[in-house]
Amino acid sequence: MSLPVLTNVVQKIEPILAAEAETEYHFFDIEKQIMKHLHNAQKVTACHYVLTNKKIIAQLCRIPEVCICIYSVNWSERWYRHIDLLEKLMLKNRNNRHSGVLQVGHHKKRSDRTQSLMHSKFTIIHDESGPYKVLVGSYNMSHNANRNIENLSIIHSRTVAEHFQRQFEAVRDLSREIPELKTWVEQTTNLERYFPDQ
Repeated sequence: MSLPVLTNVVQKIEPILAAEAETEYHFFDIEKQIMKHLHNAQKVTACHYVLTNKKIIAQLCRIPEVCICIYSVNWSERWYRHIDLLEKLMLKNRNNRHSGVLQVGHHKKRSDRTQSLMHSKFTIIHDESGPYKVLVGSYNMSHNANRNIENLSIIHSRTVAEHFQRQFEAVRDLSREIPELKTWVEQTTNLERYFPDQ
């Protein structure tokens, strides 16, 4: 299945200036900050390049409604151990239009890639009234990110959160459900490394 060039999505969303937005800036313990803000979320929508942080995946599984668009789950032997959690997260919202984890883009090598890379890293926190807070920065949802010099901004503004939500929805409309996870791994990695009995 061929997907449109993703940069076309960004052009649809007009920039805004939200002078009233209260913003926190974090440069240390970013995983801890993300976990704290996910704790009481009623709903989470997000775009992330990767999703391999076990603590964050487990926390997302506890949230009533989740939809995350990702480019890759960065398969390796270490991350395959989390396949049960990823499957649980994927099964969320099955009665709705979208499942818990959607794939945008494809998994070809960079040298073969003809489409834009979905490299966004933002998480929108919702309450009963809708989106009200955004977590955005350089931090990938991976354990490796905890060893890096990263940053995270937490923007407390419904205006900003709704703006990010429109961007999320534009990316979501270019995304697709990930097939049964074992099948997806087979298509995108060396299957024998994870399923030696096949």
